[in-house]
Amino acid sequence: MPSLRANIGKLYALSIAQSAIFHEPILVLYFTERGLSLTEFFLVQSAASFAIILLMIPAGYLADRWGRRNVTILSALALITSVFLLAFGTMFWQFFLSEIFRGIFRSLQFGAMNALTYDTLLALKEEGRSRTVFGRQYALQFCTLALASVVGGFLALRNLQTPVLATIPFVGLYLLVSLFLKEPPVHTAGERISIATLRSCMRHPDLWFLLLFQGVLGALIFWLAFSSQAYLQAVGVSLVFFGGFYAIFQISMAGSSLLATIATRRFSDRSLLLIMTPLILSSIMMLGLDGIYTGFIFLIIGVGSWGMLKTVVMDVLNRMTDSTTRATVISLQLFTIHALFAIIGPLLGLIMEGGDIHRAFLIAGLGGTACIAALWLPLRSSLGRK
Repeated sequence: MPSLRANIGKLYALSIAQSAIFHEPILVLYFTERGLSLTEFFLVQSAASFAIILLMIPAGYLADRWGRRNVTILSALALITSVFLLAFGTMFWQFFLSEIFRGIFRSLQFGAMNALTYDTLLALKEEGRSRTVFGRQYALQFCTLALASVVGGFLALRNLQTPVLATIPFVGLYLLVSLFLKEPPVHTAGERISIATLRSCMRHPDLWFLLLFQGVLGALIFWLAFSSQAYLQAVGVSLVFFGGFYAIFQISMAGSSLLATIATRRFSDRSLLLIMTPLILSSIMMLGLDGIYTGFIFLIIGVGSWGMLKTVVMDVLNRMTDSTTRATVISLQLFTIHALFAIIGPLLGLIMEGGDIHRAFLIAGLGGTACIAALWLPLRSSLGRK
């Protein structure tokens, strides 16, 4: 199956193309230059989250029924539309639509690309390599985004639109590569996303505690990724260094994700969550302090800890489910993060809009701590039984 084997290389190319986002480290500055307030920025970001909330599970079902390749091509068209609206938009509603299309892309791409990867390996009878292949995909994504962030910081010195324009050729490449993918055979109809599998998941409260646990932390990290730009600007960091800082954040997540395998040999799942969670929450709260150097250290600790925690939780979720519900659970994982972000993002944006960025970090950290404390006791018992 030489044509099917070529899917793996093409999927690596898709990982690079979708991560070549040169405008990511200056996105807040780009929107504010176009006339949006911080509150409006987080409202725009919430549009993508709401699109993901509404479409994530139906998109997985569509990929099962219509084909992973077809849905990947459809996701590419949504991505191109999003980037063009972002690059040439001048009004709030255009940026709002851009984020909706980005949410559509994320919904369509998430389940289809993961399923396409595993089904290709299954057809090649190489499913034992799945962890290696997925690991390489994630590494390519992190490294590409890190490099694009550095380049984007320098491109922004010309003007803030230039990094967005530089992203356009890569989204075109994403569509081109998608057209040459080959649809692998579907081996197990029972793995399709359906109402029945969703009901099956809902009967397991332990699963929901873990999804909510990661959802709270994931929503805070998602907010932190954007608010860190406003933080760096507030403490006087030069625009040329924005890309470098963002690249370091990506590298710290990649490094901690790789260290998760080593850490699991020494610590239990419960211990790792107990170590990583306070690091994330305390780092967010400590960003309420003044000073670029201490703040930068806490940013690294927060996003770095998330890389390891996300890896551990993904492994635990896979062990808690079987093949008939696994695809649904993965969809629900991203669904939960974006649902919570859609709530907290605009609220924290209002606080930042009032001019007190440090207070927003403190409130986010304290609120997250309260939510995690409420979830920890039942979750601790659940992990203890695994």
